Amino acid sequence: MKVPSLPALVDAVRAYEHASRYAPDARWHRVVVLVDTTFAPGSEVLGKLRALAPEMIAVAFCSLSKARSISLRTGSRTTPFAL
Repeated sequence: MKVPSLPALVDAVRAYEHASRYAPDARWHRVVVLVDTTFAPGSEVLGKLRALAPEMIAVAFCSLSKARSISLRTGSRTTPFAL
């Protein structure tokens, strides 16, 4: 499992949003951070991101694509399948 450096990620996102806000075309681009917590649902990564950057938009999800390979279970919840 790859664990990113959250402070480095926050710095990069803030730099990008700041640069896009003051760009000559004057469009402000917001970044949405998507975090796949399939193999670490209890990682509390959203709480850690909120502590570092409360203004950041972030979403965590458990990928259902891996559910078949782990006995039809994803994020400690049984996942129904329509075959």
